[in-house]
Amino acid sequence: MERRHSIVVAIIGAGASGSLAAIQLLRRAEAAHLEVEVRLIDPTPGTGRGVAYRPGHPLHLLNIPACKMSAVAGDPDHFARWLGRAKGVKDPDAFVPRGWFGEYVEASLGESIASSSSRLERVNARATEIHRRHVDSTVRLDKGERFRASHVVLAMGSPSGPNQLLPSSLLESPRFVGDPWAPGALDEIAASGGDVLLLGTGLTMVDVALLVSRPDRRVFAISRRGLMPMAHAVRTAPPIEAPRVPDGPLSLEGLDSILTEHVARATRAGRCWQDAIDSLRPVTNELWSRMSRTDQARFVAGPMRAWEVLRHRMAPEVAVRFQDLVDTGALVLGSGEVAGAVEGPDAVEVRLAEGTVRRVSTVVSCTGATSVRSAAGALGDLVRNLEHEGTVVLHPLGMGLVTDDVGRACAADGQAYPPIYVIGPLRRGSLWETTAIPEILAQTDEVASQIVAEAPVHRLRRRPEDLYGGPLSTTGDAADLFNEALGRLLRVQSGAHEALRRSVELDPTFAMGHAALAMMGHEFDLSIDVPGHLDVAVGASSSGVTARERSFVQAIRHRIEGDSSSLIRHIERNPRDVLAISVAVPTIAFSGAYELASDAWDLLDRLAGHYQEDWWFDGLLAFARQEQDRFEEARELADRSLGVEPRGGSAAHALAHVCFETGEHRAGLEWIDPWISIAGRDAVHLAHFSWHAALFELALDDTEAVIARLRSQLRPGAVRGTRLMVDTASLLWRLLIEDELSPLDTSSVCDAVGKELWHPSTTFSAMHAVITWAVIGDVEQLRRLERQCRQSATLPTAVLVAPLATALRLFLSGEYDTAASVLMSLLPNLAPLGGSAAQRSVVEDTAIAALIRADDGATAVSLLERRLARRSRPKDVVIRGRARPGIDLPGARRAP
Repeated sequence: MERRHSIVVAIIGAGASGSLAAIQLLRRAEAAHLEVEVRLIDPTPGTGRGVAYRPGHPLHLLNIPACKMSAVAGDPDHFARWLGRAKGVKDPDAFVPRGWFGEYVEASLGESIASSSSRLERVNARATEIHRRHVDSTVRLDKGERFRASHVVLAMGSPSGPNQLLPSSLLESPRFVGDPWAPGALDEIAASGGDVLLLGTGLTMVDVALLVSRPDRRVFAISRRGLMPMAHAVRTAPPIEAPRVPDGPLSLEGLDSILTEHVARATRAGRCWQDAIDSLRPVTNELWSRMSRTDQARFVAGPMRAWEVLRHRMAPEVAVRFQDLVDTGALVLGSGEVAGAVEGPDAVEVRLAEGTVRRVSTVVSCTGATSVRSAAGALGDLVRNLEHEGTVVLHPLGMGLVTDDVGRACAADGQAYPPIYVIGPLRRGSLWETTAIPEILAQTDEVASQIVAEAPVHRLRRRPEDLYGGPLSTTGDAADLFNEALGRLLRVQSGAHEALRRSVELDPTFAMGHAALAMMGHEFDLSIDVPGHLDVAVGASSSGVTARERSFVQAIRHRIEGDSSSLIRHIERNPRDVLAISVAVPTIAFSGAYELASDAWDLLDRLAGHYQEDWWFDGLLAFARQEQDRFEEARELADRSLGVEPRGGSAAHALAHVCFETGEHRAGLEWIDPWISIAGRDAVHLAHFSWHAALFELALDDTEAVIARLRSQLRPGAVRGTRLMVDTASLLWRLLIEDELSPLDTSSVCDAVGKELWHPSTTFSAMHAVITWAVIGDVEQLRRLERQCRQSATLPTAVLVAPLATALRLFLSGEYDTAASVLMSLLPNLAPLGGSAAQRSVVEDTAIAALIRADDGATAVSLLERRLARRSRPKDVVIRGRARPGIDLPGARRAP
């Protein structure tokens, strides 16, 4: 089989430019049957947004219409279609919030990863050095890691840093903000009093003015020329054809003549000047390249700013709001240069060159991009290191790097190999139009094509590997399907067992594939022939496989037979067998290899050294940390994991628990709702994430929203099996004990749940079977399950679930005081029930409801006060008020 080498490509920068590069590379590689390992490197959290496309002010809109933005080369309507699906925006000419484009790029990257056989790793680190070798480059990260890459792509956005022409008295002032887009830089300004001075009058100034303007404040904005941004015209006609570019060299005066005549011709034809300027985009870089270095420098020193005012314009809606600020005097525009600054106790006095003094509380630099040599942060440090070693050459204009026609950085010795590609703003100087998405998209596609074309071809002979380097004794195509399944399992996505079935159809003797299918059937109660696949796996693993594969098959066999010790020993010997670890330490399931969760978390601590900056392991560890009440650590791990793999179910689950346990119900709901519909739409346990969203709504005392979610996402039929007990029934019970609501017909629950309702296989499942029978209102079934649990050989089932069944039966019968007494005795030792603290809290909810109905409001209030001290919950405040003396209490829900 002819295949390409698996090559490693390092993309430095994970904002829009870097993410677009990754998308085109994954798509081009897939079309060429090339295996690529992409490392997307950036120290900042998040992917696809960078500075420009982070969530922000609602009037921070894109500066061009949606129809001109796309993350996929050759598909110009890709963003417009996404807007229609995700945001309900049907107008392709709309100017939408910039944060939406960042969200879209992130989602598009996720889709490209999901549909690619290549791998992408999001590396949260700073690239500090790149050393060209004979055939490849070595990339060094700030945490000490080094790796080799056949290709490197620099996609680090615009160079930024304070304007070094400003006086030191201002640069050193605590009232000076050098980077308005640094996290939290403008929060205090927006909330505090005092006037504000903005240095620079471009589009950055517009954004900042909209953010910091207030009725009791004046905002001053100055620049050397005082030129203000113009507005986009409302699009009413088709695009104008670009002018013909004459052959040969072009002077600055010749350029001026071409542009002046082109605009005049358009206006004579009844078109607006904005259409004429926009039509120049396809030929701008050709016009630039025709000028000499001397004329290019003259342009930068002279008419550049006037050109940028015409070329980079405000969205119409933004222009209206901006003009309102000017007309009302809230924003005062002018020209001038800062000559000095004097710090005062409550303000800084800024003196302009012509003598005016502005006394303001804050000065904000809005001058935009700076020179590469004076750039701050990761970009500046890396470029200076590269220049020092002669790996790159700064363009004489100081705006970017010298590159060849396809974007390869030229070294001091003139060499461009091994290739270090440059895309986006860092090509400015070699190109002129290189900062907007349409041009960056074209560059990323050209670079991706070059990388794919340069990859060598060979005949694949070595044994395939899984996603973590474990050998697989099978064919390449069967291994590809196995890895597709493994990726879905690690992301907690649906479709894994279908991929495994196709894998073993291609190679009927694939031991790992059959063992994985048997494991899934056993662990997830799927319609899979567990004994049949297990028998094939055991037979196939007797010869021709590696020791790791044979050990895995035996571990799964013993696990299915009820002994997990073999699985634990296998993991200790093979610490990067992620499939085995997923079985032993599930984060959204009903079992695992350990009776005590603390033992599982200990295993993860022992394994941590084998997983450095790994999104999957970070998600797993995040879940463990929140169960250990280490919430901030859990949040950091989950955020880091989701920044690399936004579809990761374990990290998303951990973050949901963190928000619940820390009382951040509103923030949790605002995060998880879109995750359910976008990044998490293929989650195998999607109902459980809907349960989390409903739990936030319940905590916020929004009962109508909970009922709506039950009917749309959690109704019997839409949810089946054990998930129906764990998610739907437990949520219904919480509603029934607090508000006596019965929004769903429970008559179909028995059939939809299946055998687990009658004969639960674990303590956790038995607990939810009890709750489900309580929701149905069947006292006799509760009595039967109570007897069954008391006879269980599993101690937690006998000593915890059996009394729980008794308590819920008493609750339904109206014997609230006795029910409350039983429930109170269980509260100190609920952990052996399994599951999460959030799931087990239903027992405490029921105890509080029973106490209130038993007229023991004092004890109920005591429980509520203790819980409110742990986390805020508006619903608990309401219940606390209900529990106080003199309040009419809702009656019991009687058994039929």
